[in-house]
Parts: sequence; C-alpha cells; structure tokens
Amino acid sequence: MMMMFGWVSPVSVRIKAHEDRLGFCTDCRGCEKACFMNVKPRGFASRKNINCVNCGECIEACSKELGADRGIFSFTNSGISSLPASEIRDKIHSTLIPAKQKLRKELFEETSN
Repeated sequence: MMMMFGWVSPVSVRIKAHEDRLGFCTDCRGCEKACFMNVKPRGFASRKNINCVNCGECIEACSKELGADRGIFSFTNSGISSLPASEIRDKIHSTLIPAKQKLRKELFEETSN
C-alpha cells in the first residue's frame, strides 16, 4: 500500500533511467540481478514499473559496473520539492541505505537460525 502512495505523491523520490546514457550499458544485467522485486530496470527509460520500490539496488549495481558518474540510473525527485535531486540522493545514501543493509543483515540472521 505504501508503494502506491509513492507513485501518486507529487514529492516522492524515484529511480530514473537516463536515456542518453543507455549506450554505456555493457549488458551485464547487474541491475536486474540486484533487484529483489524482479523488475527490469533498463526498461525504465521507456516506462515505469509499479513493482519498483525505489530501493536503489540497480543504481549501486550499475555504478559498480560503469563507474559512479557514468551509471544509467539515478534518484530523482518527482515534482515539487524544496531540495535539489543531489541533496535528496545524499540524504538517501546517508539514511536509507544503511537502514536497508541493517534490515538485510537481520533478515539473513533470522533465516539462518
């Protein structure tokens, strides 16, 4: 349900595929392998997938393959926001990603017990 609010919210943060960078893609499929929702992130250039939870795993995978400033994907703010996209990205990387890693670790520990 929360995912739906993100799609209709005028100030949500979303994953954007940059069409002008698609030529840099090496077809490693790292973005697809990293996506736990089984979304095909490279398709974002033509259309959005409602199953995407905007976790940023595809951004990390692509940046590892192509380099930090050459990746196909990035976070973008969709609409009215007082923060520029770069500041939003920094906030996400400093808060959301560590929380996601902690949750992943906790889930792994639960499943291994």
